[in-house]
Amino acid sequence: MNILVLMKQTFDTEEKIVIQKGEIQEEGVEFVIKPYDEYAVEEAVRLCEEHGGEVTVITLGPSRAESALRTALAMGADKAIIIEHEEEVEIIEAELPLLITAQQGLNEPRYPSVSDSRKICKSRATWP
Repeated sequence: MNILVLMKQTFDTEEKIVIQKGEIQEEGVEFVIKPYDEYAVEEAVRLCEEHGGEVTVITLGPSRAESALRTALAMGADKAIIIEHEEEVEIIEAELPLLITAQQGLNEPRYPSVSDSRKICKSRATWP
């Protein structure tokens, strides 16, 4: 079973959001994997551990999103893809079953140590 998990980065929930001249200021702000996407990564990893296969995580965003992909790799994902593109619309058709989202309580995401993430990222990361 091969599973593709779509994920995004968001502000850490502890961050203070500053708006200047109508724009959100990102300087000095910490970004994390969107919490619900963490549940999706964890569930995909669990399914592959149980049934075999591989987990690929993909995100659309600026180069800073690479840190979120590294976290997903450290959680157990096998491959990671980042798409940097200013024009963000594409229609994708897929056959069922298809998981679009995950919710809190589905599982408890594993959080890797720093040494685990370095080891796994070096051996598993694939960047276009």
